[in-house]
Amino acid sequence: MCVASLRYPQGESPSTVGVPAPDVPNCPGPGHVSRPRGGRRRLKERLAMTDTGGIERKVRIQNRKGLHSRPAAELVKLAGTFGAEIRLTKGDLQVNGKSIMGVLMLAAAQGTELVIQAKGSDARDAADALGELVESGFGES
Repeated sequence: MCVASLRYPQGESPSTVGVPAPDVPNCPGPGHVSRPRGGRRRLKERLAMTDTGGIERKVRIQNRKGLHSRPAAELVKLAGTFGAEIRLTKGDLQVNGKSIMGVLMLAAAQGTELVIQAKGSDARDAADALGELVESGFGES
């Protein structure tokens, strides 16, 4: 893993992140950056949620500016009203639907497909309410 061995040469800034150190073992060559993304673990979490009675709903971001801070805050606020565990997935990235930082980390632009997963006693209500909020464009034009 090249990224785990990154270092900042003296006098350089963190903007050099992503450039492997020249003496990194198992690095295929210049410009190679390997970032562990936790894909297997995330896949297992997704499967576990749906295998144990969770609800899954696919939605598409409608509003022009995507999932920026205001809609993300609305989504997290609504998610917090439910007791269910809520996860949002975009591609191979899965985040806690009750965490503003996690939701913002999705960086979901207009047209992005998200999967809402909910597990708990009110999972169906949570998935439906969150799905309707996203599909309505968060009240934006």
